[in-house]
Amino acid sequence: VLADPFRIWSGKELLDTALARGSACDPGACFSYAHTNFLILARIVRRILPQKNLVTLLNRRVLRPSGISMNFSRLAPIPPPALSAFATDRGIFEESTGWSPSWGLGNGMLATTSIDNVSRIATGVLTGSTLSSWARKDLVKRYAPGLEPTPDRVYFAQGIIMVNGWRRQNPFFNGYMGNVAWFPSRRIAISLVGTKGQSTTAPDGTNVTDAILGDMAGYLTPANSPAL
Repeated sequence: VLADPFRIWSGKELLDTALARGSACDPGACFSYAHTNFLILARIVRRILPQKNLVTLLNRRVLRPSGISMNFSRLAPIPPPALSAFATDRGIFEESTGWSPSWGLGNGMLATTSIDNVSRIATGVLTGSTLSSWARKDLVKRYAPGLEPTPDRVYFAQGIIMVNGWRRQNPFFNGYMGNVAWFPSRRIAISLVGTKGQSTTAPDGTNVTDAILGDMAGYLTPANSPAL
């Protein structure tokens, strides 16, 4: 990825790379989150519904009913106005805004949107508002042991990190970092995006918005810290 950050990876290349490493466990024996799962899901959808694809169904059944507008494309160009990204992954401080994010999800499934729409992801997707009552419960179900160092209060659900009553996602790639969080009992949504500076530091060394979210939630919900 770092040798050629502009390379466009195909879904087949990503699946071949991932599956060559073997399975995390036998089927039904564990829960393991990976972007590879989304690529496999896309193939299942195409097999069952040959005239549809995963993006079409996401838009029709999840995003539009939640009032979310996203642009899906091969290269995921960021519409202006946009925050420029910077990275030090290759040993120098350089702009990484145009780096290809295709290593994450393959062609056609990459999405860009505004920070307002990211907030709607908190109030729409993280709430499971378009799901059945059973699926809403399954969305936050603990499928794996809790996360260290506090496994009793932090665990990974269906693509969501559950922390002290908060539902979180914290993406980090190509110099961009972010957080989207939802606190159901008080209907608080927080969406953040950031990038690296030349001397950016963070408690975990990567995502500075983790600390910002912690500070904001520490004020809004002092008894329920979303810090990992």
